[in-house]
Amino acid sequence: MRDDFVVIAEETELVVLTARGEERRIRVDGLHAIARPSLSPDGRSVAVQATERPPGEEQPQFLTIYVIDLETGDWRRAAPIRDQPLGANELPE
Repeated sequence: MRDDFVVIAEETELVVLTARGEERRIRVDGLHAIARPSLSPDGRSVAVQATERPPGEEQPQFLTIYVIDLETGDWRRAAPIRDQPLGANELPE
């Protein structure tokens, strides 16, 4: 959250809500179960918890941290994918 906007995660999208009530949706292709957004200090990107497992595939979900550019929706891994699928502890190291 910043003084002028907040970012909310909704499964495969980020929603940027301004203090004036404007809404902008950012589709994030390739990431799923996006959660726990944290804005960067400059407000240009957000760190999230998510998985790269596409819906419908039988692979286990591997949860890690990603950084998403709020202008383009491009993302990169900020932490390696773990050997173990999602289990009792959903927080990556």
